[in-house]
Amino acid sequence: MERIYLIGLPGSGKTSLGRELAKALSYSFVDLDDLIIKEHGSIKEIFRAKGEIYFRKIEREALMLTLLKEKVVVACGGGTPCYFNNMDWMKWNGKTVYLKRSIEAIIRVNGLNLGLRPMFLGLEEGEIRCKIEDLLDERGNFYHNSEFISETNQHFEKSLNSDVEEVVNLLNG
Repeated sequence: MERIYLIGLPGSGKTSLGRELAKALSYSFVDLDDLIIKEHGSIKEIFRAKGEIYFRKIEREALMLTLLKEKVVVACGGGTPCYFNNMDWMKWNGKTVYLKRSIEAIIRVNGLNLGLRPMFLGLEEGEIRCKIEDLLDERGNFYHNSEFISETNQHFEKSLNSDVEEVVNLLNG
């Protein structure tokens, strides 16, 4: 294993699980959103000022930069696998893991903090639920094209450590 790409819905635990997975494997950790923010500023502001297509192009550039790293766990944005040929590219250059979480688990774990994310800004809980359902409908086929699928419900039914252990077992399977 050289590169592991974590994909899934917003709030599915890509960043928190990714950090712990990287520690467990003695890999480095990269969050694509952090790379974008460091280089281009606020994602919310990028969407507002330049639109989603511009954002997806710089997200693709950030994804390409992961080729410069070996032994890395990468937390991708929720939409990363859905644009250009990103999903195929990630599979060619590493292992992909879909963190498949129930909508209930995502909402329960994140609570109203989801409303602070640019995509959910200003939405109430019912609207957030509908938005997550719509995202899953739009992105599900891309996510299910992943090499590995982890179906735990992080911080809900199990602990983060057991979720990390499950992903390690999947990868070593």
